Amino acid sequence: MKRKSVAWSLFLILVLTMIAGCAGNSSTLSVPLATTCTDLAGKTINNVTITSTKWFEASDGNPAFCQVNATRAPYLDMEVDVPQNWSGRLWQQGGGGLDGKITSAITTDAVTGAITDVNIALKDGLSVYAASNGGNRSSVPAQAAPLVWANGTLDGVASAEDYAYAALSTTREFAKAIIRKIYGTSPMHTYFNGCSNGGRNAYIAADHWPEEYDGIVSGCMGMDITGQTVALLNLGSRNKTPDMPSEAQWKAVTTSSITACDALDGVTDGMIANQSACHFDVTTLQCGQPTADPDPAVCLTVQQVQTVKDVTSDIKLAGGMTVYSGYNWADWYPHVLIFGVLGGGNAVLATGDPAWFSELSKQQSFKLDHDYPIFQYGFRIAGAAPDKSKVAAFVASGRKLISWHDGSDNLT
Repeated sequence: MKRKSVAWSLFLILVLTMIAGCAGNSSTLSVPLATTCTDLAGKTINNVTITSTKWFEASDGNPAFCQVNATRAPYLDMEVDVPQNWSGRLWQQGGGGLDGKITSAITTDAVTGAITDVNIALKDGLSVYAASNGGNRSSVPAQAAPLVWANGTLDGVASAEDYAYAALSTTREFAKAIIRKIYGTSPMHTYFNGCSNGGRNAYIAADHWPEEYDGIVSGCMGMDITGQTVALLNLGSRNKTPDMPSEAQWKAVTTSSITACDALDGVTDGMIANQSACHFDVTTLQCGQPTADPDPAVCLTVQQVQTVKDVTSDIKLAGGMTVYSGYNWADWYPHVLIFGVLGGGNAVLATGDPAWFSELSKQQSFKLDHDYPIFQYGFRIAGAAPDKSKVAAFVASGRKLISWHDGSDNLT
């Protein structure tokens, strides 16, 4: 995860560098921002209610800014941070996983409350920063994804719609409304950034509202949410079965694959950077092989060897069509523990059936050729799957899109 955050930061810096000359200064205020910040609390704008505001003075290299917290029914919470010396840019941030909480622009000390980190877009780019919880609240069980999407209520349907796409538009337009309230003008340039589910958010933004964004950064996005879901369930369906390797066995797979392939990029650093050249044979870890660990708790059974082969090979329908490429050799444990969680959560969104998330037996019943078309149709109807042709049209229009991926991320 650390490597991913470093890569993400580098891309943010790159984007901010590219766009630095594209926006003028729009910092002229008729009323001090600190005063306006306080006055915004309690107001309602386009069905969005501002629940609180907080003014932060400039300190330790951080800009002075106003943080606006707001909510829109049923469960969409938002944060908009407006800097004192605004550059004229709006930076919208995507979420991650099943969302449920806001990716805040700031990190604070749990004891003192002091700011310990500020998102680069706000700190160095002096952009207005906007983010949301994706339309559900992970801290409130009855309002948390994915089960809230299948609770049989209109609020549950609205929460699913928010997660699929609608929260993005509401958050962007609310941020623009706040900017107009404070600065009396709209942003000159608007950008979107996200990783993982935020990467999907980024492609949804390019698909649904291409005219709204000058540039988009999409990280660790599999492009095909249906393929991603069946890939997750392809492994998650084996949880609690004899086919699933244990923690010790997954660690043995990781260690052995790194030993075999680490140096293929010319540098021995504990990572497999040249994945395409790695042809590690997992059968060497099968119990009884001279190359395997003699401990039966570490060596792999025939069924477990097949599991590893299956998840590192392309997933194909009976007719031969590849629906998802095989996962890379990577640090598998403990990431494999959440494959079923994420795959089941996605399946709830596609089908409305909570059993995909709450019942292990349902996940274990996963059948690729039966479930793939059901998921594909469901994601399309929900609006959660970006149209690749529209993403291509966004790029063809001359607007900028950076797509990057962390080679060690086996969740997308």
